[in-house]
Amino acid sequence: MVNSFLVGSAAINFLTYFNTNDLNVQKNVVKGDHNVFVMKKLKFLVLFLTSLILINSLLHFVSSPEGLYRLQFEAKNKQDSYIQVYYGDSDQFSEMQSFKVKLGQNDSVNGTVSGQFLRIDLGDNQGVWQLGNMIVSTRFKSYGIGLEDTGIKKVNNISSIKSKNRNIEIIADKHDPNFEIVIPDNVYAEMKKDFKNELFLSNILISIIPGIIVALVIQRRTLILYWIREFYAQRHLIRNLSQNDFKTKYSGSYLGIFWAFVQPVATVLIYWFVFQIGFRSGPVQDAPYILWLIAGLVPWFFFSDAVTNGTYSLLEYNYLVKKIVFNINILPVVKLVSSLYVHIFFILLSFIVFGLYGYYPDLYYIQILYYSICMIVLAYALSLLTSSLILFLKDIGQFISIVLQFGMWLTPILWNISMMPQRLHWLMKLNPMFYVVEGYRDALIGHVWMVERYNQTIYFWTFTIAVLWLGTFIFKRLRPHFADVL
Repeated sequence: MVNSFLVGSAAINFLTYFNTNDLNVQKNVVKGDHNVFVMKKLKFLVLFLTSLILINSLLHFVSSPEGLYRLQFEAKNKQDSYIQVYYGDSDQFSEMQSFKVKLGQNDSVNGTVSGQFLRIDLGDNQGVWQLGNMIVSTRFKSYGIGLEDTGIKKVNNISSIKSKNRNIEIIADKHDPNFEIVIPDNVYAEMKKDFKNELFLSNILISIIPGIIVALVIQRRTLILYWIREFYAQRHLIRNLSQNDFKTKYSGSYLGIFWAFVQPVATVLIYWFVFQIGFRSGPVQDAPYILWLIAGLVPWFFFSDAVTNGTYSLLEYNYLVKKIVFNINILPVVKLVSSLYVHIFFILLSFIVFGLYGYYPDLYYIQILYYSICMIVLAYALSLLTSSLILFLKDIGQFISIVLQFGMWLTPILWNISMMPQRLHWLMKLNPMFYVVEGYRDALIGHVWMVERYNQTIYFWTFTIAVLWLGTFIFKRLRPHFADVL
C-alpha cells in the first residue's frame, strides 16, 4: 500500500513536472511568435512611413502650385443664349480649357477653372447683358470680385461696358461678343496660398495607398523575385507556346495570320469613316482626327484582346493544367505574348502613318514602351483573376465581354473628354485604361512626359498592384481545385 502510494506520488510529480515544462515551452513559443509578429509590424510601419515621406517629397517636387477653383457669376439677357468661359495661365486660350453653359433669362454661370486669365464669350446674341456677383472659390475660402476691378481687356464686338454697383452692363452690337478679364493679383496671391495648402493635404492622401503598396512589395520581395525568376527560367517555353498559339488562331484559313492584322485595320477605317466623314469630327489637340483615333485604338485593341484571351487561357490549355509538374502561372502570360505580336506591328504602323502626316519620331516616343509595360501588367493582373474564376463561374466570360464593350465607349477613345463637364472628368479617370490611352496620345501627339501626370501615374499603379495582389491570392487559393473542375 505504501509502495503504491509512493509510486503514485512519483508519477504525479513526474507528470506535473512534464506538463509544467511543456507549458513553459508553449509560453516561450507563443512569446517568440508574438515578438516576431511585433517586429514584422514595426518593420512594415517603418517601411510605410519612409515610403510615405519619399512619395510625398516627390509629389511636392513635381506638383504645380496652382490648382482648380470654382468660378461663379450671374448673367442676365432677354434672350436664351450660351456663355462659354475660357481659362488659362495666359491669354492664349483653347477649347480644351473651357466650359459652356446654357442660360435662360435669369441664370448663373458655374464651373471649374484654373489660371488667372479668363475669357467670356456671350454667344451669338446682340443686345444688353448684365453680369455681376462674381465669386471665385477654393476648397478653403471664397473671394468676391467686382467685375470692374478685374482689368477687362481685349473687348470684341462690344459697343460699351458700364460699371454699376460692382456689376457691369454690356451692350453688344454684333454677333459673337466676348471680352477677357484678369483676376486681381492680390486675390490670386491669396488663392495660391490656398492651392499650396490643398496640394499638401492632397499629396498626403495620395501617398498613403502607394506607401502601403511599396512597403508590402519590399516585405514580399522574395516572393516577387521568385515569380520573376520563374518566368525568366521558362522564357523559351513561353515563347514557343505563344508562337504556336498565334499561329493556331488562324490555322485552316487561306490567309492565315494575315487576318490578325486585317481586322483591326478595318475597324480603324470604319470608325474613321463614321466619326470624321459622317459626323465631321474635326482635329483634336491640333492633330488630325485619324491620328488621334489611332493613338487611342492601338492600345485598346491589345488590352481587349489580351484580357479576353487571358480569361480563357486555363480552359483552352486544360490538358496542361491537369499536369502536376507544369507551372500554369505562365498560361496567361502566353496569351499576353501572343497578343503582343500584333500590338508591336500596329505600333510600327502608327509610326509610319504619323510620319506621313508630318509627325516624326522624337524623344517622347520612348514613353510608348513604358505605357505598353503598364498595359501588360494590368492585363496580366486581370487575367490571373478572371482565368481562375471562370473555371468555377462560367458567366465570368460573358461579364468580361460586356465590361470590355462598355469600356470601349467609356474610355475617351472615339470621343474627347473635353466634351464632358469638367466636374465629371475624375469619374472617367477612375478607368485605368484612361491613363494608358492618354499616355499614348501624350507620347505621339501631345508631347507630355508621364511625370507631369503624377497623380494619374500613382493611381494607375496603385490600382494595378492591388488587382495583381488580389489575382495572385485568388489564383493560389483556387489552384489546387483547377484539375477537379476541368
